[in-house]
Amino acid sequence: MPLPILAIGVPGQLVAQRPVLENRLPRLPDDEAAWRLLLADPRYVLVDLFYGAAGGPPGETVEPGDRLTVTDPRTGDQSRRTVAGVIKDGTAFYGVDAGEFRFPVLMSQPSIHETFGTEPKISSLLLRTAPGVNRDRLTQQLQGEFLAHGLVVTDIPRAVRETYAANTQMFRLMQGYLALGLLVAITGLGVIMVRSVRERRRTIGVLRALGFRAKTIRRAFIMESTFIAVEGVVVGTLLGILTTWLLYSNSPTFESIDGSYPIAWRDIGVTVGVALCASFVATVLPARRAAQIRPAVAVRVAD
Repeated sequence: MPLPILAIGVPGQLVAQRPVLENRLPRLPDDEAAWRLLLADPRYVLVDLFYGAAGGPPGETVEPGDRLTVTDPRTGDQSRRTVAGVIKDGTAFYGVDAGEFRFPVLMSQPSIHETFGTEPKISSLLLRTAPGVNRDRLTQQLQGEFLAHGLVVTDIPRAVRETYAANTQMFRLMQGYLALGLLVAITGLGVIMVRSVRERRRTIGVLRALGFRAKTIRRAFIMESTFIAVEGVVVGTLLGILTTWLLYSNSPTFESIDGSYPIAWRDIGVTVGVALCASFVATVLPARRAAQIRPAVAVRVAD
């Protein structure tokens, strides 16, 4: 299916600060070799993970070794190019042209001249600021000095954050709902333990009259609440991992990701630890009250 592309001539200086590749041709030992091949041989190009994502069937991606046909829109001449690698994040190359949306295809400058019959023009530059430079102030200063030339400065880190802001806010909202649900569950566990102590007053009084110590009663209630909390944590963790694994395995959105299913053990461990600690805190007070019940008061008929 024809796709609108933006041919970007890669200068040799970019190799020193090259973007990371997601994958490359098997015969290439590292990312630098892929960039060197791009500069040395005009038959090879680089694309990013989202190349063709809006133009082909869902889940269809371009892999290293695939062949692309580049067409000159003025003459209709076609050139065959081979994908040497796929850039992990090509956000910096999107929107460098003021025209319609086009997928960036990175190639050498001689390759552009061979394909389109014209010398490549420098229309965009990627600059790295020194540490401590105020990028907002620098953006305003550059655009003011070169206003007559129509210079447009884009803060790439800010652009990336703004691009993914909606997705980030959505995930933050989901995390907030999950945290609220966890808080309600822990509070419910504390309420259940308070009711349990209230309903078992006579039983506790009989046990105390038979010689059970206060710390034994307290330990029994804490163990009961701990068992409930551990059971809920284990079931919730397993269901969460299973659900996300099914989503990761079956959703076309993640087909372009080359790698095994990632499990955030550290985040899961922190969440589990916080949930267990909060459950323990919520049940300590009811357990202490149960241990302080006096046998004579607990077994009397009138409350």
